[in-house]
Formats: sequence, C-alpha cells, structure tokens
Amino acid sequence: MLLFLLYISCRAAQKYRVDGVDRRTLSKIYGLRFVISITGAGGQFNIVNLFVAI
Repeated sequence: MLLFLLYISCRAAQKYRVDGVDRRTLSKIYGLRFVISITGAGGQFNIVNLFVAI
C-alpha cells in the first residue's frame, strides 16, 4: 500500500527525557509525506519449483 498525504500545515512533537527532565520539541511540517507499507508471507525455498517456473 502506497499512501500520499499532503500536509498544508502540520505540527509534530517529539518527547524525550534529559537528566530526569521531560522535554518536548515541537516542529512545524510542510509538504508531502510518503507512507509505504509492505506485507507478505515467507515460505521455504524450493529449487524444483524455481526450475518449473522458469
């Protein structure tokens, strides 16, 4: 699944802790965001199936 999201104006926050103090960085984001999701199932390789397919 490939998804294109157009952001006119979006804010993103990153929260982290430094020396026991909670901090937050707020960023203003412009532009496109690409979200790529790949799913599937793996199986065992079989050389016979490879030669049959060729």
